[in-house]
Amino acid sequence: MKKILLIFICTLSVGFISAQSLTEYTASNNVTYHIGDTIKLGRGSAPNGNFIYCQMGDTYAVMAALGGGGQIDQGLPRNLSGANMIIKKIKETKFKGAKLISFNVAGGNFVQYKILVEDALATGELKSNGYTSDEALSALKKAKDKLDLGLIKPEQYDSIKTTLVKFIK
Repeated sequence: MKKILLIFICTLSVGFISAQSLTEYTASNNVTYHIGDTIKLGRGSAPNGNFIYCQMGDTYAVMAALGGGGQIDQGLPRNLSGANMIIKKIKETKFKGAKLISFNVAGGNFVQYKILVEDALATGELKSNGYTSDEALSALKKAKDKLDLGLIKPEQYDSIKTTLVKFIK
């Protein structure tokens, strides 16, 4: 019955939904996110520690469940706390007068996830940056060791360094 109601809400809502892809987004925390950036998951905000605003569904299903008071049961499990994710798409969706920004992200597997950015930031499900300063420094040192051992090419090291150096304070 829940699935039928969810499909019905989604069907009714199609006329009220418009979406567009973005290449970057400046969030309420004053961080500008770009496609290809690495972000870090915080802690799930559900009572059991799972995520609410980091989902395994598409935006419309998540919004319909939120707007319709339905139960969202596609939240990521709590064991993904602290995981790094790469932004694959940034979408701005207008839904019944509200504007929602979502990231499609991938975390090293074939599954893509959806993050409702502002809600995830507000609840701590999404950390501001992909790495802490210490994590970025550690990852850069590991990359340098790999370069020195000949395991990666200088171009690969330079790419890693460019990504990580912005997190080191």
